[in-house]
Amino acid sequence: MIGTCFYTGQGLGNQMWAYSVVRSIAEKQNVDFGFLGIERFKGNALFPNLNFGIPISGKAPATPREWLPKGFDKYYREELVRNVDGIDVSPLDPRVFSASDGNFLDGGFQSEKYFSEPSKVKSWFFLGEKVRNVCTINLRGGEFKGVKSLFLPKQYFLNAIEIVKKSDPSVQFEVVTDDPKLARSWLPDYPIYSSGGVKRFHGGLYIHPNRSKIRDDFAKLQASKYLILSNSSFSWWGAYTNPNAELVIAPKYWANFNGEDSQWSTGDSLTKGWVWLDKAGRKFDYSGCLDEIQRRESKERDA
Repeated sequence: MIGTCFYTGQGLGNQMWAYSVVRSIAEKQNVDFGFLGIERFKGNALFPNLNFGIPISGKAPATPREWLPKGFDKYYREELVRNVDGIDVSPLDPRVFSASDGNFLDGGFQSEKYFSEPSKVKSWFFLGEKVRNVCTINLRGGEFKGVKSLFLPKQYFLNAIEIVKKSDPSVQFEVVTDDPKLARSWLPDYPIYSSGGVKRFHGGLYIHPNRSKIRDDFAKLQASKYLILSNSSFSWWGAYTNPNAELVIAPKYWANFNGEDSQWSTGDSLTKGWVWLDKAGRKFDYSGCLDEIQRRESKERDA
């Protein structure tokens, strides 16, 4: 068996990464898979038929630590790489592919390159909602507002809205957010939907998402023809599993949108088929972003 744990504090999108990579690797290796802390999975109401494999016995820890539940004989944690500013720029870790029966894995795993069969992964989370001829904007506030490199400015959303309007002048917009107050301030002309309130960890307050509404928020992302994303895993999964999106706009450098070093966070968060918008409102396609990454890597090798 190959397994991992759902930890306290993980968002749904991060849990979906952990689930998908562990199951994908296990199925490719033709071994069983399993999870600790299934009761912590925030998508239980959203994906009621999700296959969690073989139950793992033992008490799930709150945070990752090097240990082995019963039935496992090797622990491996995905390599973490940070730049000089401490930002996570971890690329795909090829050693994860070598996981075999008896391995317990930990990590962020945020690279679609881990999926040998992307269409199968997408099917695990597909809700089957009718295609919606709207543009859904995912505005992430909450704790993101305290992270300089991460928090997207209002102008990013305004620039993206103008691009969508040029593509379809008649399109209607709506907002899915974890921060309704911020959304009402920035985008007052559009309907606002939220499955939960602002998450303030440092202030000691955490308002848990409404389990019944989180499905509605995710379904809007998965079924809309146009999407404007924030740099959150929840947003990424909604777009990635959307089979009918005609235009997806996302922030260039993902979680390092405001960084000065032009590095992607995480290192393999560049996704095919999307339009990537930088701080100046300039558009980039996948090949243009990839060329930039390769030039940077070549320069670093030659230095």
